[in-house]
Amino acid sequence: MRPPGQPLANRHGIFLQASLALRESQGKLEMNQPHEISSVARGYMRQSGTGARIAAKPKALCLLVLAPLLAGCPVNARLTTGYRTTATALRPAPIDASLAVQRFDDKRPPRLYSTQGRALIALVPLVPYVSLPFERIDETAKLQSEDGAQPTAPDFEQYTYPASFARTIADDLGASGLFKAVVYTGQNGAAGYRYVLDGTLLESPLVHSKTCFLLGLPTCYIDFLGVPSIKTTARVKLQLRLQDTVSGVSIWNETIEGQASEIYNDAYSSPILYGPSVFSFVTTIPPADWPVDDRSIFAFHFEALRRAMVEAKPDLAAALTGR
Repeated sequence: MRPPGQPLANRHGIFLQASLALRESQGKLEMNQPHEISSVARGYMRQSGTGARIAAKPKALCLLVLAPLLAGCPVNARLTTGYRTTATALRPAPIDASLAVQRFDDKRPPRLYSTQGRALIALVPLVPYVSLPFERIDETAKLQSEDGAQPTAPDFEQYTYPASFARTIADDLGASGLFKAVVYTGQNGAAGYRYVLDGTLLESPLVHSKTCFLLGLPTCYIDFLGVPSIKTTARVKLQLRLQDTVSGVSIWNETIEGQASEIYNDAYSSPILYGPSVFSFVTTIPPADWPVDDRSIFAFHFEALRRAMVEAKPDLAAALTGR
């Protein structure tokens, strides 16, 4: 759990904005295309009229739901990639040859983005939780930057996952003591290198899950009691292949997976907001002991990648035995 954020008394501005928006919304807000809602939620809405009330005031209620999430004062986002590596020696002496790591192919599912309004479903009694799934958040960052998010994103090739994951793995293997040198060559080919690592990025989902403990709106602010109510989970899946260009042999071919998650209380933690409004992309500040930039919107995915590599490197070292 993250340490407490600002005192509750300092957060009245968030709730004042939400209240004003709720008043201004009466008869003024346009209807938005609704998200899919569970049968339990639809049944409750038909019986109680909650559906009509929620649909009539979507933006205002979004503010009410987001008030606890944003109460900790959003921090400035960064688009940092990678994780901090630690020098290790996975073999007695490095192989007397260099490794080239090429940019990965991208075979991920299409981009998926969940609006913050989807969290409204958690207001319906008997709904256990609501999930806000994302895929390809590197592409989402590019779009948010084009819409005015600050800081302005650098060149896409610097942070898009097929490139930044490969670059990060090159840095990690460079600190592993397996090869004389490890170089990220990107899309420039690997001429002159005996060993080449390439791969395919298969998945990079991110999911925020929010619960109101089956009780809906009356207990939506139970967060202020310090009870964790949100879980953020990132997962990565890649296919990696190491080749010996002299013999033409594929030395190592593995699918690696890693996952990083955190359960936290949203009222007493500060979210990372990247976008032109409070309804833009929001994610979680990771635990302080993760060796990633804790202000980066990509932090969870790079921690997941780090964990995948922790498991994969001993197997890779074993495949290089005798070389």
